[in-house]
Amino acid sequence: MLPSLFFSDQPEKTYAARRPWSQRRRLGQVFTPYAIAKFMAQWVTGRQFPAAVLDPAFGLGIFLRALLEGVPDETPRLVGYEIDEQTAETARGLFTDNGYAQVELRQANFLSAPWQEKFDGILCNPPYRKFRGLPDKDFLVEAVKQHTGIALSRAANLYIFFLIKAIWQLAPGGRAAFILPYEFLNADYGTPVKQMMLDQGILRKVILLGDGFQPFEDGITTSCILCLERTPVSCPPEWIRVSALEELAALAAGFSVVEGPPKSISTITLPLPSAQTKWHVTSMLRTPDHLDGLVPLSTFGQVMRGIATGDNRFFLLTEAERQQYGLDLDCVLPCLPKSNYAPWHVFTSSHFEELRQSNRPVWLLNACGNENHPGVRAYLDRGVAGGSDLRYLTRSRSPWYALEARPPAPLLVTTFSRAGVRWVRNEAAVSNLTAFHGFYPQPGVDLDLLCAYLVTPLAQRILAQNRREYGNGLHKFEPNDLNHALVLDITRAPEAIRNRGLDLYSSSVFAARDKINSSNLIEQLDELFSHFLEISMEDHKVGSSRLIVGY
Repeated sequence: MLPSLFFSDQPEKTYAARRPWSQRRRLGQVFTPYAIAKFMAQWVTGRQFPAAVLDPAFGLGIFLRALLEGVPDETPRLVGYEIDEQTAETARGLFTDNGYAQVELRQANFLSAPWQEKFDGILCNPPYRKFRGLPDKDFLVEAVKQHTGIALSRAANLYIFFLIKAIWQLAPGGRAAFILPYEFLNADYGTPVKQMMLDQGILRKVILLGDGFQPFEDGITTSCILCLERTPVSCPPEWIRVSALEELAALAAGFSVVEGPPKSISTITLPLPSAQTKWHVTSMLRTPDHLDGLVPLSTFGQVMRGIATGDNRFFLLTEAERQQYGLDLDCVLPCLPKSNYAPWHVFTSSHFEELRQSNRPVWLLNACGNENHPGVRAYLDRGVAGGSDLRYLTRSRSPWYALEARPPAPLLVTTFSRAGVRWVRNEAAVSNLTAFHGFYPQPGVDLDLLCAYLVTPLAQRILAQNRREYGNGLHKFEPNDLNHALVLDITRAPEAIRNRGLDLYSSSVFAARDKINSSNLIEQLDELFSHFLEISMEDHKVGSSRLIVGY
């Protein structure tokens, strides 16, 4: 292979074209673009060239190839782990054919290897794979706990285990760079590893690859790069957001551009955050400077996940199917299975009736207590014949067709969104599946006034501090993300603002019932509550955009 191709991501592209995506997905393989690998290698070699470099998830060795490009005459010790035989053989041939046979590629599971070996350079794009389905998960959990004292959640992805073990093997004076899904910085299972980085004082940079910058062709998850350094001197990390490869190249060159105007990289250095808080880089770069008057949403009620059936194709029925199987209305529950079925901030009985008449699947089987009904018995037999009783969730329930106990929530909120969450008053009192979370207010809470605030852009911007970011602009809230999110303390609103807010919200509800655009009313609500909170619209754009020189 020509040297120019060896020092590129062409080997990965060729390999991916020959091996089915299903096989690579099973292994959690998502190859890193060469430009990103080069940036990460420059971080690791920026202070001094390491003597021993590790890639725990080798693939075809793109990180070590990027590091070897322009390497001094005396090459360091290079070690890689690759569990897949086909990938390892391809990588060995690639390095041998290009004169780098000295690379020590171990065909083994990095997580099962000894923890004592140290490296002063580590580069890694760990496999992205659900942990619960792994056969050796108990061994991995115990190994992490034995060496670090960390009891990892079984909700953690496999890449968390790679990150923890690699950090443990980073030698004093060494540097490491990891590219990871950004979601773990905002997830509960990421708290222990964040605490580990803070306790050891090794975190130097958190670089978010923004919504418009999708480096991986096969994934939708927003990515981040962690730059670590194990030195005696600790310092607050820099929070950086990049939107294009050109900006990443500017950072790799020492955060300066030789020709043309300098690129301004959004960055901020903050006091060390708590591991228990969400590390939302966007919010850290753009944070309101006055948060008096805000309280957690849990002050006013509780957000709970929607009903998870375990098999929507079985549990959901259209009106035609309900009649076909002879199911009485007592045997089904009206429900909202999809967020696009409720595009307005109010969902009424008339809206449900339109969905029912258009034969959308808005009936939820309610078989418990109705087993003697002939239609229910026949429908359950159909489910057993189709294997619905053996699905992941249903097989652990007794009886298998039992629904989770979720009374209809008076207020719904979308789980996923792109343009901001949507709060929907559930006037139809329907059940909701997991496309929505349900909000259950505390007794005495003025739900109308709370909703009047929640539908505003002001609320959206502040809530965004707790959301999880995925690729292509997709955002997600888990129930506790919202329970812990800050909202306006409506109990402190003066009477004039309360009355005006309720009037505007009532008018917007009337409009939504008739599917009439009420954006002008929402804008007025936004101005009203922004004034009350004493935060102008510009206060939500506070941040620092400056050029940083050097590492």
